[in-house]
Amino acid sequence: SSAHVLWKLNFNDRETGRTGRQLVFAQALRQGDAIPPPPTELMQRYQELRGQKNAARIMPIRTPWLCVPALNLVIHAFPLVPALPTLIDAVNPSSMKAALHRLWTTRRARVRSVSVETLSYTPGQRVALRYEILSEDKDTSIPELRRLVGKINARRPPARLFAGHWAVWRSTIGRASIAPPTGYIATLGLSLQEFVSGERLSDLAGPGGFLGQIRTAARSIACVHTQNLPLLSERGAEKEISVVNRWIGVLTGLRSNNAARLSIIGK
Repeated sequence: SSAHVLWKLNFNDRETGRTGRQLVFAQALRQGDAIPPPPTELMQRYQELRGQKNAARIMPIRTPWLCVPALNLVIHAFPLVPALPTLIDAVNPSSMKAALHRLWTTRRARVRSVSVETLSYTPGQRVALRYEILSEDKDTSIPELRRLVGKINARRPPARLFAGHWAVWRSTIGRASIAPPTGYIATLGLSLQEFVSGERLSDLAGPGGFLGQIRTAARSIACVHTQNLPLLSERGAEKEISVVNRWIGVLTGLRSNNAARLSIIGK
């Protein structure tokens, strides 16, 4: 009926010898669905961003939007995402520098530079960005380097994301290590939290202390999920059961020899 495909394309500039990588999202529409019109404004903003110094290295694609009517196919390059129209500004160091400078006026902070890195991207739904921000105190000129994570969600406004992060963080202080939220920028649809470095459990597998690390992680996860918080929406038992059954189908395909055991869990 339809399909979404995310490509990670590596490029090499023969003239300079430099390499770059860019995400490309391909959307195969259902038969009979109308081809969406070109996002003219976003395409213009893409070109403006690409024209900045060194931007072409991380945005090597010159034409960010391509339509193939014969295949009912639409292709666009990151960060041009019609479902996330503020993403182009959120990855733009100049736009973020101006936005943070306005927000931090009360802190007497002057933003000097902002660098942006994409951490994760789910096509047309959500994205997580890492910011490294160099600022200085307006009175003392003492520099400050901060690292933040910004998140944009197509279905949830930033104020709601921030409120949820804040409620969970406050309720788990001293019991689980969760990155504290720092605020949100409504005009960009961006919620912000402190960047916390960590390691994947899969990367730690093998050493003798791995079982203890698994238990520590499990306790932290349990601490978060047992909090009694006022929620804007709740998933009922039927929804939870459907999620479990969906994963049982996935695991059965991966481990067919355990199909009998997995079917018992589903029942």
